[in-house]
Order: sequence, then structure tokens, then C-alpha cells
Amino acid sequence: MADGKITRLAGIAANVSWTSFEQILRVGLSFLVTVQVINYLGPERFGLYSYVISVVGILAPLTAFGLEQVVIRRLVEYPADRDRLLGTTFAIRLVCGVVGFAVALAIVLILDHGSGLRLRLTAVAGVMLLLQATDTVAFFFKAIMGAKHIALARLVGLLTASATTIVLLLVGSGVAAFLWMRGLEAGVTGVALLLAYRQWGGRWTSWRFDASECRSLLKAGFPLFIASFAVMVYMRVDQLMLGQLSSEEELGYYGVAVRLAEVLNFVPVAIVTAFYPTLVECHQQGAEAFRRRIQGLYNLMALIGYATAVTATLAAPLGFRILFGHRYDAALPMFNLLVWGMLFVCLGVAMNAMLTVIGRNWISAVATLVGMVVNVLLNFWLIPKLGAVGSAWATLVSYWVAAHGVFLFLPEFYPTFRMIGRAMLWPDIRLLRPGRPDKAH
Repeated sequence: MADGKITRLAGIAANVSWTSFEQILRVGLSFLVTVQVINYLGPERFGLYSYVISVVGILAPLTAFGLEQVVIRRLVEYPADRDRLLGTTFAIRLVCGVVGFAVALAIVLILDHGSGLRLRLTAVAGVMLLLQATDTVAFFFKAIMGAKHIALARLVGLLTASATTIVLLLVGSGVAAFLWMRGLEAGVTGVALLLAYRQWGGRWTSWRFDASECRSLLKAGFPLFIASFAVMVYMRVDQLMLGQLSSEEELGYYGVAVRLAEVLNFVPVAIVTAFYPTLVECHQQGAEAFRRRIQGLYNLMALIGYATAVTATLAAPLGFRILFGHRYDAALPMFNLLVWGMLFVCLGVAMNAMLTVIGRNWISAVATLVGMVVNVLLNFWLIPKLGAVGSAWATLVSYWVAAHGVFLFLPEFYPTFRMIGRAMLWPDIRLLRPGRPDKAH
């Protein structure tokens, strides 16, 4: 029994190591390549690029349809049904990809009244949606704790797309060529995953579709799809609206600010994931132990949010000069607003972990939907008055609403509202020390 636990712990450690390695390399390499693309395209063409990516990105959750956790759980519980589960999942995702592609084109046709350039570029970027079904193999590797295979396949896709992007920069390509790189990365990653699956001993040609399994998966995945779709709309609708209500140049500046501000978003997720097991343990010990630990986590995340925002604000002027010269100076005020959203991103991740532990995930979905509505309404009001800076203000306020303000309207969660407010006012991380009494109420 002890040997089994040691083996499982070693497997978990290896999974975490491979996932972390892939994420760090992805963030670093993507940042370097994106900076070069931003400088090459300039504000107006990068604004066009950002608009198309936003349209396609909003529909990306459709290609997964909330199936990941559902399918992984069933693969663990019923390994003998692997071919039926993977085949059915692949079919669902392929159909959803086709639907997503068609909807993306319809959105551009409706919003832009048949604008030829945006429509053609959306068709190019939408190829990524058609290729997402090949990522189904990753569900299997996650079920058997084979993160190494996933990490290597995704790195092959990333390196191929990054190297090709550098070539495109050198030969002076247009916007469409850089949008093709999204599809190239998805396609290469999918092929690499299928090859890894074959090397493992599986045969994707043995996959089969099952109608009853399809109905079951769609029913189980639909609520998760709605939640993930709301999150994606929340994250991308500001750029879509800015592309409609302002100029592509303004959107280019805003797109740069967004990409730089989002670079460190994976940090709070990694930290809260590390704390999650202790939250579960404290919840089992009793309400007071759990309250004290979650308050300590809120405090830690608030401190990280403040430290990130202050550091980024102070370093931004010099950083923008080094990365872009003076070409994107107009993006600096937007970046300074967006980076303060990191405080609410950090607190929101911790809040979502708390809701998961107590089994109230639907509250997280409600908070996201409310934040999305606030974001849309504020964008309609502020973009005509302030342009892209107004969109940055709308995003910052909506982040606060989703992570904190929404609990003002949920009496059951008034204590959560007070705890998060307390963390923002006095982020005392000493509460994370085991056994320290919390005298502040």
C-alpha cells in the first residue's frame, strides 16, 4: 500500500513538473514572438488581427463543449470503454468545430455587413476551430496521468508555429499569414498527440461513435460549456465591441495592453491549485478552520495582486520603450488600468476555489455572467466617450464586480464580501501559519 502511494505521488509530481515546464516555456516563447508580431504589424493591422482572434476566441469553448472533466472522469472509471468514449467525444467536438466556424463567419457578416477583408481573415483563423477535435487525445493522457505526452505534443506545435512565424516576419507577410499560424499550431499539436497515442499502443482507427453515449456526454457537458463560454465572452467581448465602436488602430493599442496584462494570469491559478488540497482538509476540520485558511489565502492573493500591479505600473514606461519604442505609447494608460485588474483576478481565483470546496460552483457561474453583463454595458457607455481607455475602465470595474461586488446582492455570502474586502484593505499573510489564532473580526 505504501509503495502504491509513493508511486502515485511520484506520478502526480511528474505531471505537475511537465505541465509547469510546458506552461512556462509557452508563456515565455509566446511573449517573445507576439512582441515581434506586434512591432511588425503596427497598431492598425494588429487591431484587425486582434478583432479576428476575438471573434474566433469567443467560440473556442464550443469546440470543447465542457466535455474535458466529464470524459476524463469516465475514462478513469471505465477504461474498457476508451474507444467508445474517445470516438464519441471526437465526433461531438468535430461537429461543434464546424458549427463554431459557421457562427464565426455569421457574426462577421452581421456585424460588418459583409465586409470582405474581415470575413476572409475570420475564415482563415476559424480553421483552428475545425482542428480542435484532435485535442481529444489529451483527455485520455490526462486520465492516465500522462502529462509528458501532452506537454511534448503541445511544445512541438508551439515551436513549429513560432519558427514559422519568425520566417513570416523575415519575408514580410500579411495579417492572414499570422492567422494561419493558429491553425498550424492546432494541427501540428493534434498530429503529435495522435502519434503519441499510437506509440502508447492505442489505435484511433478503433474509435467508434455511440449515440446513447453522445446524449449522455452532451447533457453532462452543457452546464460546463455555458460557464466556459461566459468566461470567454467576458474576456474577449471588449475587443469585439471596440472593433465595432472605435477604430482598428485603437483596438490595436488595446490589444497590446491586454496581451501584456494577461501574461501573468497563470500565476494565481498555479498558487491556488497548490493550496487547494489544504482548503479541502480545513473544510473537513470545521467551519472556523476553513474560514481562517480561506481568509489567509485571500490575503496572500491580494498581496500578490498588489505587488504585481505596483511593479508593472512602475516598470511599464521603460518596458514599453524597450519592447516597442514610442510606437505604442498610447497603449500605456490602458495597460496601467488593466494590470490593476490582476488584484481582482487573484482574488477571483481564490474565491472560485472556495466555492468549489463548498460545492457551490453555480455561484461562480453567476458571478461571471454578472461581470460579463456589466462589462458589455460599460463598454457601450464608455467606448464612445473614452475610446479604448473606456474599455479598459469597463474591464477593470467588471473584474471587481465578478470577484467581489456581486456578493453584495447575495446575503448568504455577505461574510465572503467582508473577507475579500478585508484582504484588499489589510492582506495579512500571517493567517496562513498553522495554528495562529485570528483575533480580527
